Amino acid sequence: MEARRHVRRLRLGDFVSVTAGGGIVANTPLNAQLRLVNEDADAPGTRLVGAEFELRDQAGIVIDRQKTAKAGTTFTNTVRENDSNGNTPTAVSSEDGELAFVNVPAGTYTVVETTPAPGYQPSGESFTVQVVQSQANRVYSIGNDGVVTNARTKAFIDKVDCETPSHRLEGAQFRLSGTFADGSAEPIEWTSSADEAKLFDGQLVVGETYELTETEPLSGYVALPETIAFRLADTGRIELLDNPAFSDGTQAALLSTDESTLSVRNMKEPEGIPLDKTRQLLPTGDPLTPSRFAVACLAIIGGCAAATTALIRRRNKR
Repeated sequence: MEARRHVRRLRLGDFVSVTAGGGIVANTPLNAQLRLVNEDADAPGTRLVGAEFELRDQAGIVIDRQKTAKAGTTFTNTVRENDSNGNTPTAVSSEDGELAFVNVPAGTYTVVETTPAPGYQPSGESFTVQVVQSQANRVYSIGNDGVVTNARTKAFIDKVDCETPSHRLEGAQFRLSGTFADGSAEPIEWTSSADEAKLFDGQLVVGETYELTETEPLSGYVALPETIAFRLADTGRIELLDNPAFSDGTQAALLSTDESTLSVRNMKEPEGIPLDKTRQLLPTGDPLTPSRFAVACLAIIGGCAAATTALIRRRNKR
């Protein structure tokens, strides 16, 4: 009677031993896990949700990529096309800031953060780990004792005088529009202060575009010509996308040396009688006498001359 042969398909990571009779025995498969916890660098213990990490092999090929998500969610991704052993690493994450790559076969890998949690700067770090063939079911901690930290995004916006940028102006009203770290698209409104710049601490998202509008200009100053647009670069610094200019060519926005502060500059109104004041010289319904007409014309001419003089002065200073 012919003996029946038992054939079992093996996966990468299975332990095998060969007996004297040529039989094959499959032992415990390798089931390594790579785990990390994502936390706030400024508040240890505060866990972050929404960061994305990639698992890459020695050739730099991405094995798996998932983000921290709702509790109990399991992700399964196909291994790279040239992997024919059928092994499928999965990333499991939860809303408590934990992330794990499971069923990882033996080899050397790099874990890279590709997208930080909303409201946080990229860590800029990568972590290399070697999964050992002889240690099944081992849990490998990624980062510093299993913790990867990110710093909150920080951006400042203030209102300054065009001729003296060190002089903050109080009372201008602003509106900032875009999508914020909490997922809200509700604009943020505030009034400028002479004491300090407006701080956005962990509210702005890297890569998101924001539009800054002056809704109420200061008395005695020219209104902001148009909306200022900016975004946070991968470094967490401010990058201007649209910087409107006043009539003399002066740009409305100015960045600090470290690109963390956006100063909105205001140009003073021309000296002399403002044009809107001349309307008070000719109230509706009153007779237009030659003398009143002459006074109004002189006021308009004086205002224009003062504006021209102020413009020349500014250009000479630049």
